[in-house]
Amino acid sequence: MTRLSEKIFSVNRPQDSYFDPYLPADFYRNFAEGKFSRGIYPKYSDRAAWAKARQNHYAGIILREADQIKDGEVPQLLFSNFRKFPEAGDRFSFERPYFRRRMNIAHLAVAWCLTGDRVKYMPRLMDHLVAVMEEQTWTVPAHSPWEKNRLLDWKPSDLFCSETGALMALVYLLLGEELDKEYENFSERIRTRVLERTVYNVLLDPESEKMHGWYTIERPSNWTPWCAYNNLICAVLLENDTEKLSIFVHEFMKVTARFAAHYPDDGYCEEGPSYYGKASLMMFASLYLMHKAQPGSMDKLFAVPRIRAMMEFIAEMRMNPDQMLAFGDSHPEVEVNLSLLIPCAMILKSDILMDFCITATPTMSFLSDILNQELGFLFDCPEILPRSSRKREGLACFENHLAVIRKGNFVSTLKVGNNAEYHNHNDLGHFVLYHNDEPIIVDAGCALYRKINFSPQRYTLWYTRGSGHNAPVFGDVEQLPGDQYTASFSCVDPLCITADLGKAYPAEAKLRSFRRTLSAAAGEAILRDEFELEDPLTATVTLLTPSPVRVVGKNRLEIGGVLLETENIDFDSMEKMPVLDMFSYGAPAYSWNCSLSALHFKTGGTQYRFVFRPLCGQAGAEEKP
Repeated sequence: MTRLSEKIFSVNRPQDSYFDPYLPADFYRNFAEGKFSRGIYPKYSDRAAWAKARQNHYAGIILREADQIKDGEVPQLLFSNFRKFPEAGDRFSFERPYFRRRMNIAHLAVAWCLTGDRVKYMPRLMDHLVAVMEEQTWTVPAHSPWEKNRLLDWKPSDLFCSETGALMALVYLLLGEELDKEYENFSERIRTRVLERTVYNVLLDPESEKMHGWYTIERPSNWTPWCAYNNLICAVLLENDTEKLSIFVHEFMKVTARFAAHYPDDGYCEEGPSYYGKASLMMFASLYLMHKAQPGSMDKLFAVPRIRAMMEFIAEMRMNPDQMLAFGDSHPEVEVNLSLLIPCAMILKSDILMDFCITATPTMSFLSDILNQELGFLFDCPEILPRSSRKREGLACFENHLAVIRKGNFVSTLKVGNNAEYHNHNDLGHFVLYHNDEPIIVDAGCALYRKINFSPQRYTLWYTRGSGHNAPVFGDVEQLPGDQYTASFSCVDPLCITADLGKAYPAEAKLRSFRRTLSAAAGEAILRDEFELEDPLTATVTLLTPSPVRVVGKNRLEIGGVLLETENIDFDSMEKMPVLDMFSYGAPAYSWNCSLSALHFKTGGTQYRFVFRPLCGQAGAEEKP
């Protein structure tokens, strides 16, 4: 039982007021006075709304998923699997059935609403709901305290506890009245259990400060908007005391404002495209929830240029129709939640986001928020989106973080910043190149999280360390983690970007200066490095590619549909890197779906070039200007 206090646990930071100038003066008072709507989606009793939803394309997909769930089969959660994380760093054994339970709840709840078939879906749904309510904790093992004698007592409202609460709150909204017809006051049990493990746990537990760094932190990461959004759902749908609700909404909105206040005006997400959906998009989700509760209340916030930039960031990260730029703990196969992004594009009237949505493949998450996604597709998104065939060109530059050049059939990027970013990899100066939608030079991205990923051994992983990226290693000296290692853009124009990497390496490199320049024309992309060393050292540059490689000579390689020619640096060797696994259900999934080839180049000089051009005769090859 949560140790409740009558006093709200509140943390105040200077940035908490960032949203305030854009909110109506009576915004929070309206919650206190009950002047808001909890009907963010139609209840089961609104049969007309659900009959219309039954005609939706996604309804058939959801019903097929629900019909595969067999009677009496609730995924088993074993404590022995829970303990595998501290003992062996294994998250997957426990998380796979944990998330499957929650996915099944979503499918069964929506299937019951769509069809009205109580006999078919209610028993299976009840089995899952009771099983989740009986769980000792909704906190996943990787986020548990692991303190002696506190494991089952101290239950922080982590990312997935918060998502579980929102899932159950939505079931309460949709089917609470129907569940009570079967089992008296069952919906009240859901309501109290959810509030106890989420909102009350964060705001009324005297030990909250020890458990909820996402709520107290000065400079938030994705945890803050992710948890805040799901707690907002729980509060809005479940808290009966509207005076308290007003306070709860204010608390979760102010930490979301703190998150936005720390973002740069250009909207850059340093956690990478994989985290956009749980960072900026979760911020939008909170604003969208408030928009539903009080229509029109978010209009001024939606018009803030920084908010627009934060949301449009993801569109600049697309490298081809199926892959995103992988940097930090990101990976190329990013599945963005279109059930939120489509309404976002519509509200912001953003052409760049709508173009992204039109060409993206709709998918549903394996995490606990899948019910939110299913309802969003059924009720918030038009089935037919406007068509567009705009081809984008030009430069997108996120100041002293990342630049993207689109020219002809080449897309190239250059990364700067510092080596202490959220989900950091030691990747200053790393460049990526695509041609005709084919990945030519890439960043490996990240594998399935294990305990080592967030331990002191993080940078023993080959894909996080400096030698796993394509800025050079000088002798055996590579980039190291730390905010003292920085890089910045010294020159940026639409066809040429120069990065200053002079402060990106430890003193052992004896580096006096280092400039890396990426330039593009209609028919080629060129990377040029120039540096000065106090003592001569061999420089090794490692290029990673998922494309086929043919070595023509020490200065000529064919990589996919591109010819690479080098000047003053020679090809040395090639090796296959370990395949990076990813979280999935059913068949195994791997980042890049292959083993990347690592191409090692060496030089004793202090300047060299890599020149990439389309292979002669390739379809769509550009003419040189």
